[in-house]
Amino acid sequence: MVVVRLRIEGQDLGGLVDLLESGLAGRYVSASEELVVLASERFYLRTGSDLLTVVILKLLAKDRYEVEVITGGGGTGPFGITFGAEKHRSSKVVEVLEEICRANSWTLMRIPPEAARA
Repeated sequence: MVVVRLRIEGQDLGGLVDLLESGLAGRYVSASEELVVLASERFYLRTGSDLLTVVILKLLAKDRYEVEVITGGGGTGPFGITFGAEKHRSSKVVEVLEEICRANSWTLMRIPPEAARA
């Protein structure tokens, strides 16, 4: 499993969820006022299995989201070898988020793994 944590800041973040939703194929969305969960499944030939990516967006303030991108399920064989598929899928979702932020003049920051545990 691969987990990437991000923070997005900027004006008019209300459209972030819709933009991300349109950028992910095969998705499921569940939302409340402060939390949005997007799930996306994609088949990876290199592992012969589907990967599930879950994107959790937590509204911290009207101009700030904390985002977690979690990808798993791509392991194959008795040792669950992923051949880099989980990392690749997480990177692609982060690229979608980076493009959305660039197009809307929002700031995207990666949260180091050490800070994520604190």
